[in-house]
Amino acid sequence: MLRDLKEKSRISVVLFFFTTLAIVGVIGVGFIVSDYAKARGSFSWMVVEGVVLSERKGDGLRYVYSVNGHTYEGTRQRLFTARMPFRKEQTDHAPGDKIDVFVSPKDPSYSILEQGGSGIVFACFFLFSGACVFVGVGGIVRTLETTVSGDFIAENEGT
Repeated sequence: MLRDLKEKSRISVVLFFFTTLAIVGVIGVGFIVSDYAKARGSFSWMVVEGVVLSERKGDGLRYVYSVNGHTYEGTRQRLFTARMPFRKEQTDHAPGDKIDVFVSPKDPSYSILEQGGSGIVFACFFLFSGACVFVGVGGIVRTLETTVSGDFIAENEGT
């Protein structure tokens, strides 16, 4: 009885691990595809003039811009896939400096200061996330297969 409880507990932990790995992989794939689509699309986004509100600090550069009479505040420098390569940071800006702001036509409150993203970062993150899905689902299937076939063998050994 205690042996069965330990075995079921071990199987539950293994299934939890592989399920979590698969879910993290699916979320990662969704995130990176969405980010890279925005990065590619940012080359056709409208450019508006913005004004720097505060200098670059730990939380980034704060800026303000207007679209169709509405004023928005932003802090996003670039998208995730554009952050990873070792690129030179933009020059420091002082409050009041004018800057170009790239604004999403679908959501004017979404803006960036640098267009594009790295295809290499996209591919690496996509492959890593895909591997998480593959290993997670494979681990779930293998664990269940081993458990079910082990139970079947154990049940038939007594006959």
